[in-house]
Amino acid sequence: MFPPELAIHVCSFLDSQTDKQVLLNCALVDSTWLSAAQPIIFRDLTLNLTSPRHEDHEYLSAQSIRAHENLLEALDIHPHLASYIRHLRLKNLENESSRGGKVTSWVNESLSLARVLRRLTNVRSLILFRVGYPTILPTLQEAIRNLFQLGSITSLDISYATFPSFSQFIGFISSPKLPTFISLSSLKFLEEGFSETPFTDGVTLTTPGSRPITRLHLSLIHIMPFISCFASPHCPFDFTSLETLHLHALRDIGHGSHSMMDLFRLVGNSLKHLELEMILGNAIGFLDLLPSLKTLTLAIQQTVDYSPVPRITSLLTASTSPPTNIESINLHFDVFELRAGFLPTFKAWRTLDSLFSDVSRFPALKTVTIHLPNDSALPLNVVEEQFQTLMADDRLKVVKGLMILKSLRM
Repeated sequence: MFPPELAIHVCSFLDSQTDKQVLLNCALVDSTWLSAAQPIIFRDLTLNLTSPRHEDHEYLSAQSIRAHENLLEALDIHPHLASYIRHLRLKNLENESSRGGKVTSWVNESLSLARVLRRLTNVRSLILFRVGYPTILPTLQEAIRNLFQLGSITSLDISYATFPSFSQFIGFISSPKLPTFISLSSLKFLEEGFSETPFTDGVTLTTPGSRPITRLHLSLIHIMPFISCFASPHCPFDFTSLETLHLHALRDIGHGSHSMMDLFRLVGNSLKHLELEMILGNAIGFLDLLPSLKTLTLAIQQTVDYSPVPRITSLLTASTSPPTNIESINLHFDVFELRAGFLPTFKAWRTLDSLFSDVSRFPALKTVTIHLPNDSALPLNVVEEQFQTLMADDRLKVVKGLMILKSLRM
């Protein structure tokens, strides 16, 4: 008999998606391997609705319903399998215009999907992608609300989704008891204002400050309603343990009564890792509000006629607090071609070499990493020449790779 601990260890190296056939083969060996492989086979589940606009909609919808029924049958026979489903991804849950039989197919598929969702009780990670909550069937809406209320959820990732109101949405994402990671991108609310009154559809504000967040990612959203929520005494989230904050292409920063500085005042005291892909507006001196910051990542733009160096310098030198504790600085910027007049502009980066080498301002700084696109024509040695002091101290890294962040003028 193969030791169960060793079988579990071997299966832990297999991926539920790319190694699914291997896992299925393992499960056929004997009961030991079955017990080791099953939790990984069922760990990740992706569910979606077939678009009524697809030319084979009725066929694909029928296939989807059959798959739902097979899963429900498996859960009826082996109820413990539901506890293995930890990572759930829901995508393309939208009611697109359709006619005739397509409406019936869409409704039946939605109902079967809702039945599956009601059986899931141990989801840890919930991903919603392209979900038009106001447009889907009430039965499916209720099933999604129940998912948000699962006590097992620790991670929420919601993108390209629409909700009736911002306040109701806050009620949704604050329902889980342990949502330590929240990522929100490209959201639309039919009513954007934040209200502290009870929400509709049976969703109410959670006890203020009862939901501790350690990682928060915000991208392509209107930030002002969130700042209003975070500043409210009724805010359900606790940011005293927030360690990682990613802010990408936020909209309406600097308008109204709130700004980036307001956001940092609310969530920045314990922050250790900050990633910014955005125009910082009036955030001069923001480091004063981030006393625990260890890693700073900036996405910036360098062109022939524009140098971000003065802006970066002003942002990093306006601090009035004691020396910063930053240990690592990452600069992502796009330089795709060399043209006449570019190199003189780029030589301005020597100012940052002096700034980052100043131990009175950056006493804890260990590394400065410059990230360039794979197809950048800028030779690495040209970059290195602008940071000779950091190079001499072996604290500079220049790398080329896939640009995850979009570079912007700061």
